[in-house]
Amino acid sequence: MTAAYLITAHRDPAMFRRLVTALPEDASIVVHINARVDAEPFKMGCPSVTFVDRRLSTNWAGWGFVEATIGLLEVALADPNVTRCTLISGQCYPILTPAALAAWQGEPVDRLEIAPAPNADEGKPAWRFDRRWHRRGFRNPDSLVAKAAYVATRRLGPRRDPAAELGGRALYAGSTWWSFTRSTAEYALDVAHNDDTMRRYFSHVFIPCEAFWQTAVAPRLDFATIGCDPTYCKWEGGPHPAPLTSEDLIREASGGRFAFARKFSSKEPELLDLVDHLRQTGPS
Repeated sequence: MTAAYLITAHRDPAMFRRLVTALPEDASIVVHINARVDAEPFKMGCPSVTFVDRRLSTNWAGWGFVEATIGLLEVALADPNVTRCTLISGQCYPILTPAALAAWQGEPVDRLEIAPAPNADEGKPAWRFDRRWHRRGFRNPDSLVAKAAYVATRRLGPRRDPAAELGGRALYAGSTWWSFTRSTAEYALDVAHNDDTMRRYFSHVFIPCEAFWQTAVAPRLDFATIGCDPTYCKWEGGPHPAPLTSEDLIREASGGRFAFARKFSSKEPELLDLVDHLRQTGPS
């Protein structure tokens, strides 16, 4: 039994290397490095990590992130020993103790945030699904061009009928990050490879990585047994997670609900040191 961690990274090689070191030694680690950055600094000191050859530009809110994840799944599932695939970013870090993370990996449940969409109360309003979004997305969500496109899409973008475009398939959405059992990961990859209707529709959805995988796997899920999505993010509005505090980390580590948290930076070693302390001793 092998747990595979699928990592997307585009900045902070030092943080990435610290993450890799914190993952279980027997894990399979498969990584996609954004095509816009030099991959060599990420590869330094990571001889056991598999870096996918096909690198894409994974812009904010665009389809590229889904395509990159497809490539990660292809590589991970080529290993017949892999029993779980967990998608995280290079700015994530485990917050469970090693023993708890090992138990978490071995439980035969799918973990993801999933709910019917649209759902404005959960940040998934109708315009995200019935307006046509720019496929490539934008490098910087804070740029004037990205902000203008966001407003224009919401107010003026061509309307679509999601139910008709998906051939009647039910639409679901949730968090970007998930952890699938092998059978669910294989099912998701089969949909990604063979369902052209899904690909055509979601390639023009705003932030498709928050809905493509949920919609893909929903038909085979037992909703009564779904586990929590793997990664804690602190949202306070805007396109980026809010900075983590020591109080956030102590609370979430003690709660045991999430296996990871984000975003971390190598420029904040005191927070990472705190997490390492919690992972070794447990919260006090």
